Amino acid sequence: VAVNKAKKEVAEEVKPRSDRHIWGVIIFLRLVSVISLYSASSREVASSANVYGPILRHGVMLVAGLVIMIVLERVHYRFFKPLIPVFAIVSALMMIYVLFFGDIINGARRSFTLFGFMIQPAEFLKMSSVLVIALIMSRMQEPNGVKTKGVVWSALSVIIFSGLLFTQGLTNTILLMAISLSMMMIGGVQIKKLFVVFAAYAVIGGGALIIKNS
Repeated sequence: VAVNKAKKEVAEEVKPRSDRHIWGVIIFLRLVSVISLYSASSREVASSANVYGPILRHGVMLVAGLVIMIVLERVHYRFFKPLIPVFAIVSALMMIYVLFFGDIINGARRSFTLFGFMIQPAEFLKMSSVLVIALIMSRMQEPNGVKTKGVVWSALSVIIFSGLLFTQGLTNTILLMAISLSMMMIGGVQIKKLFVVFAAYAVIGGGALIIKNS
C-alpha cells in the first residue's frame, strides 16, 4: 500500500500542470487582440461586404495558436533544449534572407511566402532570443545569481538579434531588449549587472539610431 501511494504521489508530481496566471494573461491578450484587430481593420471592413472576414481569419489563427500551446505545454522542456541553437540559427538565416529577398509590403521587406503562407522571421527571431537567454542563464547559475559570463553572452545574443531586427523598426528592437532585461531580472541577475546591460543597450542602440538617421 505504501509503495502504491508513493508511486501515485510521484505520478502527480510528474504530471504537467497548467499555470492559471499565465493562461489568464494569455486569454486577456487574445481578447484585446480581437478588439484591436477590429479597430485597425475598420477601413477594410467598411469597404468590404464581408464584415466579419478579418475577425474570422484572426479567430482561426487564435484557435490554431491555442492548439499548438496546449500540445507544447505537455512536452517536457528538456526536449527543446537541443533544438534551441538550431532554431536560433534558422531564424537568423530567415531574417537575413528577408533583408535581401523578402516580399516588399508597404515599402518594407518584413516577410516571405512559403507554401502559400506568409512567414515573418522577426517573430521567430524574438522567440529565439527568449529561448537562447533561458538556455544560457540555466547553464550559468551560481549561488549568488547568474555568472558574469552568462550575462555577457545573453546580452551579446540580444545585441546580435537586435541588429537583425533593427531594419524592421525600432519598436521590435526596444521590445526585444526589454524582454531580455525582464528575463535577466527574473533569472536572478544582480541589479548592478542589469544596469551595466541596460547602459550597453542604450549606448549601442542610440549609436545605431544616430547612424541610421544621419
